Amino acid sequence: MRGEFGTILAAALPDCECATLSGETHVKTQVRDDAELFGVVERLRSLGASVISLSVDP
Repeated sequence: MRGEFGTILAAALPDCECATLSGETHVKTQVRDDAELFGVVERLRSLGASVISLSVDP
């Protein structure tokens, strides 16, 4: 995501691993299905995050 979200993101997504690097915040999590993935994306958007990349490992 574009921007540094730090503790705000950690509180909003406690099951995610978050790291901030060079003005971007990287989030890693496991989801069970598409609905859960889109729920995470919606929570990010509700924080005002601009998602710049999304990848899924099978």
